[in-house]
Amino acid sequence: MEFLFVYGTLLTDVKHPKGEMLRALASFIGKGQIPGTLYDLGEYPALVACNETSSSVLGEVYDLSSCPNLWAELDEYEGINDSDTPEYTREKVLVTTADATLTCWTYIYQGIVQNLVPIEGGDYLSYFKEREDHRGDGETKGLREHRDHGEGKDDIEKSL
Repeated sequence: MEFLFVYGTLLTDVKHPKGEMLRALASFIGKGQIPGTLYDLGEYPALVACNETSSSVLGEVYDLSSCPNLWAELDEYEGINDSDTPEYTREKVLVTTADATLTCWTYIYQGIVQNLVPIEGGDYLSYFKEREDHRGDGETKGLREHRDHGEGKDDIEKSL
């Protein structure tokens, strides 16, 4: 099995085209969490994983065993091959679900987090929904931008 843990723009409720592609091609396993901290990068979150259990990051787990070509598409989306010092790397982490502990791939932030705002509770969707409720438009700029940009599912499936 090849599992992926997602925690940001690929989550179901974000409805980003890459997330829609993920759900169309991979099998949803369930919700999960890992030890770590999320930080606000503006348009998307940054995950810094850790071995401590003092804070957790919430997300979803998918099985990509039936769609191995999807990894290249997701790696490109996350920019792990963009430069000599990519913003993210894909690494294996232990994810706790309701039924099991799974070894999953996820995308780990490689930048400096010293001046970034942590996302309390490790819940990307709740954080942005709450932030936008204070602004009054009900939808985050980041979520809108991610939803409004990118290829459609049909275009992505053709490229795989």
